[in-house]
This record gives sequence, C-alpha cells and structure tokens, in this order.
Amino acid sequence: DQNGTELELPHLAAEFPKKATGMWAGELYVAKGRSRSFLVASAIAKDPSTLSLAIFDVADATVKSINERYEKIRQSFPDKGTVHVISVEQAPSRKSIQEQFQSVTNAGGEGVVVHISTGIGYKIKPLQSIDCIVLGYAVRENKPQIRELLLGLATEKGFRIIGKVSNGFSESDRTE
Repeated sequence: DQNGTELELPHLAAEFPKKATGMWAGELYVAKGRSRSFLVASAIAKDPSTLSLAIFDVADATVKSINERYEKIRQSFPDKGTVHVISVEQAPSRKSIQEQFQSVTNAGGEGVVVHISTGIGYKIKPLQSIDCIVLGYAVRENKPQIRELLLGLATEKGFRIIGKVSNGFSESDRTE
C-alpha cells in the first residue's frame, strides 16, 4: 500500500501472468461499481478477494517512449480479468480528449489520464468543490508552517471529519 505495508493478495498473485517480469505500476480497485479509495481500503481490511489490479505503466529504463511502454504492457497482460492492462486510446486533438473525458465521466468513470509525447502524464478529473471547515492543523517540525489541514463538514449533529489535505500549498501559503 502507499505506506509501504506489504499486502497479501494471493488471488491477484495467482492471476499475474508469468511472462510479466519486472516492475509494474498499477491501481487496485473494487470491480463492482465506481471504485473509491475508501472502498479499496475496506476491501483490503475485510475481503481482499474483491480487488482487481489494472496495470498502467512499466518501470523499465530501457523502454523510453510512451508507445513502447504501452506496447510492453499490452504484450505482458490480458485485456480483461482480475489483473489486466488499462484501455488506451490515442487522441489526435484536444477536442478528442475532451470528448473521451465526457464519455468516460458520463459513464460514471473517474476521469482520464493523458500522456504527452515526452511521457509526462496528466490526470484529468471533473472539478468538484465543497465548502469545508478547517477543524485542525499540523505544523512542520522544522519550520513555522502548516504541514496539513484536517477538514470537516457542518452537520446538524456537529462536525463530520471528511479528511486531511497536505498537497497544493505553496511555501508562502504554508507560512501564511
């Protein structure tokens, strides 16, 4: 997982193709409905057999271009199954990217990842905004700056914690 804890997922290990040697980047997800991080965390704790793995990249310094990387992934993993390659489409224009994004999100998908020719990827998701309350904060140990904020929503019964955020702050934001 993201904390470096080793997960025992024998059903995925059994489905992992023998020819797929090396280091791969993928995302665990719950295959039923729209997968969300809290559903994945719950599945890890309660029933890991409900998880699937979508492979989206290869960590191989000898494979430079994005097209070569996807070709290596396609050669190593099946299109469908518990462990599979993500679907990839080439977009000839920005308009086609926008159309694909609309198609994916209208179908209940989370968004799209766009890789440019240099290999840099951008995750594009719908913009959503909610009004939150800062319930608390943590400061950095080495500077008088915030490290993260604890966010919540006001309810009829008080405040409900919805999560913490530590990304997206500039150094000056953190000091202010």
